Amino acid sequence: MKDTVTLKELIAIAVRRGQLAVILALAFAALMGGWRSYTLFKAANSEDNRPEEIEKRYQETLETYRETEASLKEQLIRAEIKLASQQEYNDKSFLMKIDSNNKAITTINLAITDVDEGAFQQVFRLEDTPIDFIISKIQSQYIILWNSLDLQSTLTYTPKGAIEDKYLREIVTLSQVDGGCLTLTVFGISEQESSKLADAAYNCLIELQSTISKGSYLHGFTLLSNVTKTCVDDSLESIQTANFEKIVTYTDSITSLNKQLDSLVEPERDSSLSACAQSQQSCVP
Repeated sequence: MKDTVTLKELIAIAVRRGQLAVILALAFAALMGGWRSYTLFKAANSEDNRPEEIEKRYQETLETYRETEASLKEQLIRAEIKLASQQEYNDKSFLMKIDSNNKAITTINLAITDVDEGAFQQVFRLEDTPIDFIISKIQSQYIILWNSLDLQSTLTYTPKGAIEDKYLREIVTLSQVDGGCLTLTVFGISEQESSKLADAAYNCLIELQSTISKGSYLHGFTLLSNVTKTCVDDSLESIQTANFEKIVTYTDSITSLNKQLDSLVEPERDSSLSACAQSQQSCVP
C-alpha cells in the first residue's frame, strides 16, 4: 500500500520550491543589475560619451536645426510674397476680367506712307541702301517710343478703374509687320470698350508722328483697316486658369511650411552617463 501525503507535507514541499524560485529570481535580478552596471560603466567611459563629444554632437544638431528653421522661414516669406503678388495681379489685371468665350478684339493696321522723297535720294546716294531701310527705321522708332510711354497717363481713354501701365500693355500692343505697316491690337470685355481703347491708342500714335519724323524721316499714315470682333480664345482661358491655380499652390505651400515649422523641435543636450556609472546603486532597480 502506497504512503499517503498529507496536506501539511504538500504545503512544506510548495514552500521549499517557492523559496527556490525566489532565490533564482533574486540571482537573475542581481545578474541583470550587474550587467546593466557594467554596460553603463562601459558606455560612460567610451569616447562618444565624453562631455566634449556630447557638446560637439549637440552643437552640430543645433546648427542643423537652426539651418532648417531659417530655410523654412525664408521659403515661407517667399511664398507669402508670391501669394500677395498673385492675388494683386488677379484682382487688377484687366486680362483676367475678360470672358475667354466672348473676347472682344480691335485690330488697326496702319501703312507708313508719304515718306520724304529727299530721304530716298539721300539714302541711295550715301548708303546705297534699299527703300526698306527707311521704312524699317521709322517702324523701329515707333516701337521704341511706344514701349517707353506710360500708357496710363498717355491714353485719353482706359477701361473703368485706374489701370497701371503694366496691365494696359497686356491688352494694348503695337507691333511692326512686313510691308511697312504697324498693327495695333486691343482686347476688351466688349466690342465697344475695345474699340474706344483702340481709338485712344491710334490717336496716341498720330501724336507721336511729329517726334518720329524729327528722329528719322518725314512720313505719313494710311489707315488700312480698323476691325472689331468677338472671338473665343482658349489660350486666354488657359492663362486665367493657371493664374487662379497659383493662388491654391501658394496657399497650400504656406500651410505646409507653417506645419513644418510648428513640428520643428529644438534639440537638447544628451545627458552624461558618468554620474550614473559612478553611482550604480541609483541606476540598478
